[in-house]
Amino acid sequence: MTMSDTTRRSITLVAGLAWLVVGGRAIREGMVNAGDGWEVPYPIYNAALLVGVACTVVIAESLTRGPARPRLRTAGLGVCTVGVLAAFVVAWALALWMVVLGVGLALVAVAATRQQRRSLAILAGAQAIGVAVLLTGILAEVGREDEWGDYPRANGLGLGVTAAAMILALLASSREAGRPFPSAQLAMD
Repeated sequence: MTMSDTTRRSITLVAGLAWLVVGGRAIREGMVNAGDGWEVPYPIYNAALLVGVACTVVIAESLTRGPARPRLRTAGLGVCTVGVLAAFVVAWALALWMVVLGVGLALVAVAATRQQRRSLAILAGAQAIGVAVLLTGILAEVGREDEWGDYPRANGLGLGVTAAAMILALLASSREAGRPFPSAQLAMD
């Protein structure tokens, strides 16, 4: 069963809004030393992250109906599912869920047909960019180290870049999904 354009746009909107909340958390983490004041904001962030990541995987799945490499697509979606679980269980372990989700989306992109690949590669690339910014920030010791050995500003910067890149990638995938594929266009002529 294929997903309608209206449903895909609705899921994309929900994912974009969830990533916007994640980005808000990133700004807060990067600018404010919350100390022990994490009890309320963290569950909101965790829920938004779960919704954003899960909706992103649903969009990736819907964009790859009829993939060029179905077994690779299945493996990629399996890795993405592990990324969703990691984002939920250890949302604080940014590099972990970002890498797992990014690898899963990259596998799905490679499995896709040529026409589907671009928007999926952008989704995978958004994760890679966020991880690179996060790790660069930690290595450069951006911000001060907190009592757990973390660098909240580096975390906030990496998470914020990921959220912004995911929103842009979702917009690109939404535009890409709305266009008929060249073969469909030829059939219409």
